[in-house]
Amino acid sequence: MAGARIPYAFLVFVSPSHTDALDEKTLGTLTGEIRNAGIIPGLTTHQPEASIPLLEKMDIDFSAYMTPINKKGKHMVPNRERALNAVKSTEKKVIASKPLAVGAIKPAEGFPFVIEHVDAFCPGFSSKDQIDDAYRVLNQLVK
Repeated sequence: MAGARIPYAFLVFVSPSHTDALDEKTLGTLTGEIRNAGIIPGLTTHQPEASIPLLEKMDIDFSAYMTPINKKGKHMVPNRERALNAVKSTEKKVIASKPLAVGAIKPAEGFPFVIEHVDAFCPGFSSKDQIDDAYRVLNQLVK
């Protein structure tokens, strides 16, 4: 893969405090400002079951959702099954936040699960050992 160029995109996500308030005018203004800056807008929700169906009906320019998705259902509101059903209901891209449930799930268990359910994921780490473990697991998954 030497010299291979990895495609990338810049996305900026509106905070869940704005997204889950479901104010179409505010969301339209925020996503419009992001798009006008040449960046792809997205919406972060901590309440996918309640918010996604309503957001889908609004006239808002955005390309992706970010929401907690993980194998244990931690931080998934109201629960894992219903949050997964909500993300399956959209044609927009979905990025999982908290794919390792804030350290409660090891990458070898968590990454395959989120890969099965979303388009991308964004893990957080609190130590170099966690980063090294995630790197090993990701290398195995892409082979």
